[in-house]
Amino acid sequence: MRYTYEQPEYIDLAGARHLVQELKKYIQQIMDGNIDVSSYIKREDLASYATKSYVDTAVTEVATGGEVDLSNYYNKQEVENLIPEPITEDEIRSLFANEGYATETYVNNAVSNVPATDLSNYYTKDETYSKAEVDTLVDGGSSSGGGTTEPTEPDTPTGKSSITGNTNLKYSYSRTYTGKFFDANDNEVTDVIGTWTITSAFAESEFTTKIITDNSIKLGVDNENLIGESFTLTFSDSNGKYTPSTIEITVIE
Repeated sequence: MRYTYEQPEYIDLAGARHLVQELKKYIQQIMDGNIDVSSYIKREDLASYATKSYVDTAVTEVATGGEVDLSNYYNKQEVENLIPEPITEDEIRSLFANEGYATETYVNNAVSNVPATDLSNYYTKDETYSKAEVDTLVDGGSSSGGGTTEPTEPDTPTGKSSITGNTNLKYSYSRTYTGKFFDANDNEVTDVIGTWTITSAFAESEFTTKIITDNSIKLGVDNENLIGESFTLTFSDSNGKYTPSTIEITVIE
């Protein structure tokens, strides 16, 4: 098959004959069942579809006033009947008035008719201190026209304290140290919880055991490099009513 040189959009006679022969062979293969045509649409499958002539006729009938079934559609009057009548502004206002709500006009009139309030007995914002200014005054600061706040003297100790426990702390072991308070008459005071303070040349994190229970503390270290090192343990009260007690503890092997 080839196209002519003079008219390339047409095939020559020999090509046309060849094309006809190929089409015959293809049709024969379909008839013999050698080609799968299951994916093709059959004529009966198109029975429910409208033909071109059917569509043309239906369009013509609509344009010329022919009969068209509109029984399933709403007409203009039926649509208007479905739309509720609009409510007026006065009706809306009356609804709220019946429910006890105040209109904007009513509120404005009520506010304008409020009698003047005597505020002569109140401080203005400029006449009061802010929180930061109050904190500064409490901490001992001064303000215009004011004086300074004198620092208060700490309470004078009226009793004493003591610490019991071994002054040698063996590494990889732990020991418990107990603190006590006594009044001026050497009577033990049991209703005061003290505070423990450790002072050492090494980091406090080296204490692998540090458990405080009431007025007792349990200490322990596991680092053998601390053997020979010493630290100070102090027991005191937070109010300064009792003289603090201090002992020096040495880490031993």
